[in-house]
Amino acid sequence: MEEYSFLAFGISDLLVTGPDPFASNSTPESSAYGTTTIQIAPDADWLVLSMTDDDGFLQDGDSGQQLTQPLSINGMSYAAGQNVEVEYSYVIRPVGSTDPADDITIYVLEFGNSVQGIASSQLLDPNVEYLIISGENGPTVPYGDLVICFTPGTGIATPSGTMAVETLRPGDLVCTVDNGPQPLFWIGSRVTVGIGAAMPVQVAEGALGNACALLLSQQHRVLVPPALGLGPQTVAPVKGLVGLPGVDFAPRPWVRYIHLMFERHELVFANGAQVESFLPGPQALKALSPQDRASLQRLLPDLHRQAWPGVRPMLRAGQARRALGRAMPGARGGGYSARHMAAKHAMQVLPSRNIGPGGL
Repeated sequence: MEEYSFLAFGISDLLVTGPDPFASNSTPESSAYGTTTIQIAPDADWLVLSMTDDDGFLQDGDSGQQLTQPLSINGMSYAAGQNVEVEYSYVIRPVGSTDPADDITIYVLEFGNSVQGIASSQLLDPNVEYLIISGENGPTVPYGDLVICFTPGTGIATPSGTMAVETLRPGDLVCTVDNGPQPLFWIGSRVTVGIGAAMPVQVAEGALGNACALLLSQQHRVLVPPALGLGPQTVAPVKGLVGLPGVDFAPRPWVRYIHLMFERHELVFANGAQVESFLPGPQALKALSPQDRASLQRLLPDLHRQAWPGVRPMLRAGQARRALGRAMPGARGGGYSARHMAAKHAMQVLPSRNIGPGGL
């Protein structure tokens, strides 16, 4: 059995006007053609569906298409092994467009006996309203035609060599700075719009001791360079280092963040740079997708009452930014808030049909 991963939305994540295109659990709604519009809700997050299948096609009536891990979608929870089928599909097009080149196919996913979500042939832009053009009953789609998650990832040091972050699984050994090889306790991921507060920060080759470019979320803590005069062993959110040569915001329409968690807070080697593992503090937990938050809560029912000591003394982003301004007065980040810089960069983002590379 091969394993396939692709991105999906729950139906509750869609804003729908006109006849309900998802009212049926078996056939498309013809009255929706040319009348119904759909749009991604502003607070929606993509879900990552991982499935096993023996033929490489997602289709109707195939009992061999099964989830590899628990999933919460559209307010429902499903266990690993749940069968998933594609019942019907729609061709959609941005409202106002008459160009068939803009067409996107969405595939309506059935879990058990009820439709709960959609996958698509291209990423849907949350700023665009789409009109349903036509439908098809019982389509067959190669997994490779769906928006998939096999993007080139950050290299994580392991005892067996460098591994792409998206290939790691719970239980795999990862090299840590303080405690040698340690097994991964939990892995999560989230796909989101890569602008504003979710905009990634790119660390150019060598900027933080990394062997090649590194993409991180703004709040991801890294070991602070000694040149900033804050001591040799402190960590700070990477957004506080924007302005350091080679460290800058990197806006993109979409980005996938992957979280690695151990039984304690650790420093790991990501593309050669020393960065933190996932620390389940209140703000970090809020940033998780509902699916990941639920899976972590199942593993650690007392999560909110546990103490999680930090692996190093932690600086706030503002402290790091002020230190950067003192150490390098001409640095572009000194004196500017991360919000100001992120807003400036967000103005440069244009819609894209491709998902950006994975980040941590």
